[in-house]
Amino acid sequence: MDLVFTHEQIGRYSRHVLLADFGREGLERVRQGSVLWAGFSEAVMEASLYLCAAGLGTLGVAFPGRIESSRLLDLKSLNPDTRIELLPDLKGERDYMEQLPRFGLCASASETHLTLAGKGARESGKRLHVGVAGKTSVVTAIFGDGGPCLDCWRDRPRQGYSGGLLWKAASSVVGSLLASQILKDLAGIDLPPGDGVCFDLFEGTAEPFHIPRDSNCPSCSEQPSG
Repeated sequence: MDLVFTHEQIGRYSRHVLLADFGREGLERVRQGSVLWAGFSEAVMEASLYLCAAGLGTLGVAFPGRIESSRLLDLKSLNPDTRIELLPDLKGERDYMEQLPRFGLCASASETHLTLAGKGARESGKRLHVGVAGKTSVVTAIFGDGGPCLDCWRDRPRQGYSGGLLWKAASSVVGSLLASQILKDLAGIDLPPGDGVCFDLFEGTAEPFHIPRDSNCPSCSEQPSG
C-alpha cells in the first residue's frame, strides 16, 4: 500500500492519522476508496462534505439533479484530492447497474432512490449504506455482503423510523452518521452487515441495533420471489 504523502497532505490529514484504529493505513484506504450515491438529498450533501474532507478517493452521485450538480462540484474546492463524478444522464435502473461495478461502496439517503439502491447492491454484491429520518429519529444501517438486504429490513419494525420526508434539521445528523459509517467501512474497521444506529432526535441518544437476514425475504432468500 502506497503510504507516501505530500507535505500539503500531511498537514491536511494530520488529525486523521492520530485517530485510534485509523492511522496512515486507514487514511490510504479511504484515499483509494470510492462511493456511489443513489440520488441526491440534503443528507447526501452533508455526508459528502465529510467524505471529501476526509480524503475520499472518488465520490460519485447518480441522478444528482441539475441544480444540485453545481453544489456538488463545489466540493472539489474543499479537497482537490477527491475526484467528483456526477452521473446526471443515467436513463434509469439499467444504466445505474452498469455504473456500480466501478465503485467500492454504494449509499443512499434519498427516499426516492432507496429501492433502486437496494436492488443495485443486491445484484452487484456491493455493501450498501443507508440513512433515513422519521418524525422522531434518524437511522443508518449497512446491507449486503452476505447479510440482510434492504427488503429484509422493510418487512420488520423500522427501529423508530416512521416515514415522511427528511427533516431539514435532521439532514446534518443523517449525513454525519452516514459519513462516519462509510469512512470506518472504507478504512477496514469491522462493520458487520445488518448493523445500524438509531439516533433519537428528541433525547439526543444513539442506540446500536442489528438486522438479521430474513430467511423468507422475497428478494434475497434462497428462493426469492422477485
